Amino acid sequence: MITYQVESWDQYAADCAPLWVEHYQEIAGDKARMPMRPDVARFRRLEAAGQLQIMVARKSGAMVGYMLFVVSPHPHYADVLCGFEDAYFLTKSERRGLAGVRLISHSMRSLKARGVQRAMIHTKKAKDMGRVLSFLGFDHTDEIYSCWIGD
Repeated sequence: MITYQVESWDQYAADCAPLWVEHYQEIAGDKARMPMRPDVARFRRLEAAGQLQIMVARKSGAMVGYMLFVVSPHPHYADVLCGFEDAYFLTKSERRGLAGVRLISHSMRSLKARGVQRAMIHTKKAKDMGRVLSFLGFDHTDEIYSCWIGD
């Protein structure tokens, strides 16, 4: 059975490394220019400011998924508290069934309980989660394009 709970950065960081590697290997598109090097100090500052939510999925105590949000008023709509998705991942062995839907649903309930009014989640074009997000009531509101402009 998979359980879902909000965890602190320290709880999450103690177990997340294997999933980070799996996540990075699966979705990172520009590994040569963008090596995985999380800014741990920044995550700690966000947590200390009450602006980080980490939902973790565990099976028999082992982490099998996570969903991180930065919680902040929207810079254009100051009266609207938002949850901006930073990262989400579910290990391949748990993707059949409803584990992913439950991870997102638990995240939304927890965000709502802390006063978040709008949640925003990205989806990779190559790993499109649009059908799942639409099923959960999300609207397809934006497209994101990126390009490397560094040297």
